[in-house]
Amino acid sequence: MQEEMIIYAIVGVVVAGLLGFGAVWVLRRMKGTILLRMDNATADSGKPFRGTIDLSINKAMESHALEVALIAKETIKERRDGKTHTRTEEVYRSTKTVEGPTLYSAGDKKSYTFEINAPSGADSTQELGATAQMMLGAAAQFLGSNRRVKWKLEARLDAPGLDLVTTKNVHVNVII
Repeated sequence: MQEEMIIYAIVGVVVAGLLGFGAVWVLRRMKGTILLRMDNATADSGKPFRGTIDLSINKAMESHALEVALIAKETIKERRDGKTHTRTEEVYRSTKTVEGPTLYSAGDKKSYTFEINAPSGADSTQELGATAQMMLGAAAQFLGSNRRVKWKLEARLDAPGLDLVTTKNVHVNVII
């Protein structure tokens, strides 16, 4: 009897999670869609990623901003006490505003070009720290450590309620 209750509880949590995810997806689609098209998915340190953000608005709204961000997350797997522990943390974020506050009408379709540079390490202390992290990650991968840095570009229409968001995985070539 006890095992059945646990199974029902697990099934209930999974179903609730799926319903919640579905509801968020439907609400976002009611607002509109955002598409990120990339000219290049790889860039050397200090070089730009270029692309286009396509917006299709289904419901009139006022946005706070349309932004593109380059984000790096490092995943570290460590073995302690006979167990594997995994943690992920954001080690770099650079955000660029593509367009400020805008009033969109239902049915609007707009395209915006953008350019955002991969970190070079000399532009700011944040980038210097991220470049050091990248170099350590590259060295750790070479030595067989369990550290991995994943990069992505995120386009976000910041608006009241749910934001319209999309991401694309990209690669930054670390040039030392």
